[in-house]
Amino acid sequence: MPTSNDIVKNAYKAGIVIPAFNVPYLPMIEPVIRAVVSQDCFAFIEVARLEWIKFESKSLAAVMDEFQKHSQPDHVRLHLDHVPVIDEDNLEVDFLLIIREAIALGYHSVMVDGSRLDLAANIAATRQVADLAHQAGLPCETELGAVMGHEAGPPPSYEALFESGKGFTDVQ
Repeated sequence: MPTSNDIVKNAYKAGIVIPAFNVPYLPMIEPVIRAVVSQDCFAFIEVARLEWIKFESKSLAAVMDEFQKHSQPDHVRLHLDHVPVIDEDNLEVDFLLIIREAIALGYHSVMVDGSRLDLAANIAATRQVADLAHQAGLPCETELGAVMGHEAGPPPSYEALFESGKGFTDVQ
C-alpha cells in the first residue's frame, strides 16, 4: 500500500490535485468517504485542532475511531491539519503533544501551524514536528503567513486585509 507521501508525489508528477475535506462534525466522515469512493478518486480527510476545540469533532481519537469505521485505504487517508503553536486566541499550544498523539493513533500525515510566530521560530517548530513525523515515516505540512478568520471578533474585510498585508508571506 503506498504511503501518503507516495500518493502526493505521484499526484504531483501526474499534474493532478488531491482534495482534502475538513471534518468539524464526525458524521461528515462517512458520506465524504462514500463520495470519494464512488468517484474512484483519492482524498484526505482532515481534522484541525480548532475543529475539536470549538466545533464538534470531539478529539483526535474520536476522529480516528470514526475514520476507521469507514476507512477505504485505496481512496482516503487521515491528516492532522493546522495544529497551532499559538492559537487563534493567542494562547500557547502544546503542539508536540498533539502531534505525538496523532502519530501514535495512526494518522497518515500531520501539520504544524507556526504562522503566528516569526520566521525563525516557525522554522524551529516545523523542524521539531518534521523530525517526529519523518521518524514515523509520515509527511509533514507547515504554514507560512497567517490563517485568518478564527480570531475573536469580526474578521477584517478582504480589501482591508490585502491593503494591510497582514497574513501574506514575504517571499524574501
